[in-house]
Amino acid sequence: MDLANRIATIPKKHRGGLAVQRVPLNDIALGVLRSFPSRFRGGPVFPSVTGATPLNPKNFLTRVFYPALERAEVADFHWHDLRHTFASRLAMRGVHQKAIKELMEHETLAMTNRYMQLSPVHLHDAANQFYAGGCSDGGSSGHSRSPQMTHSADKRPKS
Repeated sequence: MDLANRIATIPKKHRGGLAVQRVPLNDIALGVLRSFPSRFRGGPVFPSVTGATPLNPKNFLTRVFYPALERAEVADFHWHDLRHTFASRLAMRGVHQKAIKELMEHETLAMTNRYMQLSPVHLHDAANQFYAGGCSDGGSSGHSRSPQMTHSADKRPKS
């Protein structure tokens, strides 16, 4: 954990070997991590009950995450759904797609696109941008809102 440079380094398995993931920390994450007593000892940020080893992720899911979902009466929700929420909220806040790809450690933008869903409200706001900036009266876009007839359209065969 490099709090001075706002980077968390997380070991992970990657294609049969070990790798690390470097995660930039926002202000909230930095504040939470600075409040943990474990930051003074070194070692795991999220220790097991004994403190000697890191908290087992499966234990966290079964002892903390799933019971919290039950208490909140949230159905059909999985840990992985949080990745979709992360990507979608960043996209709706205007974060560049390549930045989202890097934060999620995706190899392709196509994979990142699968994770980003825009809310109906966001889509309506985007549709309203079509007329933003003075275009609603048709005057500043250079185009009229009603179709224009061309000279060739005026020349219809007489019956």
